[in-house]
Amino acid sequence: MAEEVRVLKNFRDSILLSSSIGRSFVQFYYEVSPPMADFISNHDTSRAIVRWSLLPLMAMSWAALRIGPVAALALMVLFTILLVIGCGMLLKRRIGGRPRKNWAIG
Repeated sequence: MAEEVRVLKNFRDSILLSSSIGRSFVQFYYEVSPPMADFISNHDTSRAIVRWSLLPLMAMSWAALRIGPVAALALMVLFTILLVIGCGMLLKRRIGGRPRKNWAIG
């Protein structure tokens, strides 16, 4: 069993199944995931996209198991804020660094 699968299994068993909302989510997941998994397994591009998109979920699950779900959520929010600020600064620098054409009709 891959380490990622073990982490997600532990997250499911330790955190999700300990609350009614988590149990409902797990039940929903097991109802809708088989057809999705079949589709994904037959398409290379889908597999790659899903693999990459699961990375934040893996990080959150790993952190929740190590430091607790509330602290993990706080870290993810902080990371997201810093990422947005960093992207905004890069974008501002790229746009601000270009000479602007004056299109005013005079």
